[in-house]
Amino acid sequence: MKIRKTLVAAWLATGAIAAVPVTLQAGETAQSTSSIAKITATGTVVDEEGEPMIGASVTEKGNPSNVVTTDLNGHYAIRVAPGSTLEITYVGYSLTAVKAGEDVHTVMKSASQDLSEVVVVGYGVQKKVNVVGSISTVDSKQLEGRTGGSVSNMINGYLSGVTITQSSGSPGSDQGTIRVRGVGSFGADPSPLILVDGLPGNMNDLTPAEIESISVLKDAASAAIYGSRAANGVILVTTKNGREGKT
Repeated sequence: MKIRKTLVAAWLATGAIAAVPVTLQAGETAQSTSSIAKITATGTVVDEEGEPMIGASVTEKGNPSNVVTTDLNGHYAIRVAPGSTLEITYVGYSLTAVKAGEDVHTVMKSASQDLSEVVVVGYGVQKKVNVVGSISTVDSKQLEGRTGGSVSNMINGYLSGVTITQSSGSPGSDQGTIRVRGVGSFGADPSPLILVDGLPGNMNDLTPAEIESISVLKDAASAAIYGSRAANGVILVTTKNGREGKT
């Protein structure tokens, strides 16, 4: 018994047991320090017109698991380390990086300029981003660099889903046969409806210099605008108009 007490006393004298609580205390201090170091970053995300961006993702850079989304007012609040950078993303908009802070105002910019491109729809125009149906467009600049006996042959290869075949090379009979997404009618004329400035016509009666743009409505959504005649697609030809400026 005396020998056992002597060994325990000698072991305590080395400070081995005393080192254990010191290590735990240091770990607790480090944990509390890490918790205190976090800050709450807040801000508002809007689009180029100043409208709140609902559901935009706000992520701490370098920590993809730390992410929040903006509310109905475009507002967010996220706990991050001091000096962190926030990455804000939204479908159709470019990624935007901002420094974490309080009440940071962020304006998101459109990711593609094609979303503001104007296309002809029905008897008017709309921005391409607002159009649900499938549309292909050829403008006058694309036609200027091509040569051909007719306009229908000149647009060959520019429009996806549109097939143009030329069965004859004789003068006056070299016009191409147009099919939009194949043959959609059997026993009836499978040709698409062609409108020149809103009226039924023939694009081959025009010269390339007269054409401003050619749009092709390829799916069944066009029937809601033009009726059953649009069952095989619609080709909208817009001719050039006068413009302000030098002659």
